[in-house]
Amino acid sequence: MPTQIYGASPSTTPTGTMTVDIDDGTTTWSVPLSALGPAIGLGASVTISGATTIYVSQVIAYTITDYDSFLAYTASVTAGSVSITGDSISFTAPSTAQTVTLTITAGGISRDISLFVLAATVATPSITSPTTGATNQLATESVTASAFSWVGVSDTHLNSDWELSTNSGFTGVVQSSYADATHKTSWSVTGLSVSTTYYLRTRQHGTANGWSAWSTGVSFTTASSFNSYISTPNATPGSFGASFEGGYYAGEMWEELVESSTSTAIGTGTKTFTVPDMTSTPIVYSGQSLEVRSRANPANKMIGTVTGANGTTLTLSISSVGGSGTFTDWSVMATYRIIDAPKSSGENSAIAIKNANTALPTACQTLTEGWKGTLAMVAADNSTVYPAAWWARGLSIGGYTDWYVPARDELELSWRNLKPTADANYASADRPTGATPSYMNLGSLGDTENTHGLNNNSNPTGAAYTTGSPAQVAAGIGFRTGETNAFAYGSCVYWSCSEYSTTSAWLQLWASGNPGYQGNSNKTYAGYVRAVRRSVL
Repeated sequence: MPTQIYGASPSTTPTGTMTVDIDDGTTTWSVPLSALGPAIGLGASVTISGATTIYVSQVIAYTITDYDSFLAYTASVTAGSVSITGDSISFTAPSTAQTVTLTITAGGISRDISLFVLAATVATPSITSPTTGATNQLATESVTASAFSWVGVSDTHLNSDWELSTNSGFTGVVQSSYADATHKTSWSVTGLSVSTTYYLRTRQHGTANGWSAWSTGVSFTTASSFNSYISTPNATPGSFGASFEGGYYAGEMWEELVESSTSTAIGTGTKTFTVPDMTSTPIVYSGQSLEVRSRANPANKMIGTVTGANGTTLTLSISSVGGSGTFTDWSVMATYRIIDAPKSSGENSAIAIKNANTALPTACQTLTEGWKGTLAMVAADNSTVYPAAWWARGLSIGGYTDWYVPARDELELSWRNLKPTADANYASADRPTGATPSYMNLGSLGDTENTHGLNNNSNPTGAAYTTGSPAQVAAGIGFRTGETNAFAYGSCVYWSCSEYSTTSAWLQLWASGNPGYQGNSNKTYAGYVRAVRRSVL
């Protein structure tokens, strides 16, 4: 904002005489100057527009706002340099801070104006994130400051100081980084305590102009808990076939919860894994039992419990391991309860997996992930092409809409734990072993052995069938032949969504001729489908 500088009016009365020629061709008058009063020109108040506070080496322009073109003006300074062109004054400040006197002279009258030359400096930065008063901040906080700027002399950003304190006076600094040339405008503080108010400030250092002043300290308060958890799940029913979350409890499966590419050596103790941000989408709960497996060989694994879920950092306490080595292809595996839909609303007795004996989506090359396989079929094409998947995804039962076509090993639980008949199981070692896909993916075991019922992906592992095991489900639960929710038995085929080959998919027989047989058939065959959903344990 320009400052107006006013020159004082002179009090001197001029002396002598002035000759005035009256242009009538004949008359000349001589009058004393004292009769005219004070001198004209600078005798009136002189107004100059411009800043009186400037910085070293700056060039500042001033304007004589009541400039009289009939007067000759000169200017001088006690330091720096100055020039006048018409009504414009150009002042180049000296290179050192001081008070400079600018003298303007016109008609023999001089005026002195004080100019205050300040040292060049670095502008005071500000903290841009977090905003002051922010709450519910996490244990690790990324902070940012405004961009470097200078005043007076051009400068470049050399480094910065950062301080984090537990009081506004910064006498209790708990973390700091001084002369930091790496983190000039951003910094990360870690290991913060819950329910604590912190104060943050920074200052910036220029190559030429030295240090800025400290920024105004901003305050932020950490959350009462740093972990983002889902609610602890409902307790698992005490018996198979019990009513549970929209359907009936059929058993448990290990399935992939999330993936991580963190390079980690197998071992016990605390392990951390980088996963997608859990802040707004929690995926685990405190104390949850998980397995972390290498997808290339799930036998290389770590078993532990959840101790933290902070942003993208999942922390586990590992109690036991399998295999050895360092890997980056981790699947974090959780146990899921498989829930069979009620027969009346969640079973279809004549529906195909596909309308042509052609390949299913890649996600169907799985023995465990029926949810992902079903979603992939729905995304790939319409209900004419994938009738079973579209039918299952259209169900709404008991307030739940996440029903799907089970994968092979999910479907197997329904025979193992809810077998409707007392007939001897089919126990010959001739389960098909020529499947095209490799099922060792998403942390699951690639189980293609020839013994029916062997289920290495269930929890606990399901042993191969014998004629007497599994036994018929207990009476009165609703799953024996003739009871409300029993799977159809006699000559019935139940589909899974697991691809066997380009032309066929896995199924299981609820058939009196070969009870429990696991095989494959053309995808266009109209068989049974019992929808399932899953619930994390």
